[in-house]
Amino acid sequence: MLNRPNTTQQINTYIRSQQLLYRHLQLCQRIKKADRTRQDVSAFTTKEINLIKVNSFNQSAQGAN
Repeated sequence: MLNRPNTTQQINTYIRSQQLLYRHLQLCQRIKKADRTRQDVSAFTTKEINLIKVNSFNQSAQGAN
């Protein structure tokens, strides 16, 4: 005789797997959002550094005149 789970056990297993999947997807979304934010900050910092370099160059060039 096969040892099959009853209907309630099957439903509970299905619900539990759906809950775990939902939590996993939430975690993936949070990681993606955090990574996107970090990339935005990195891009902003790079642009800011480049702007500072240009301003420094312009000031030194104007001082030489």
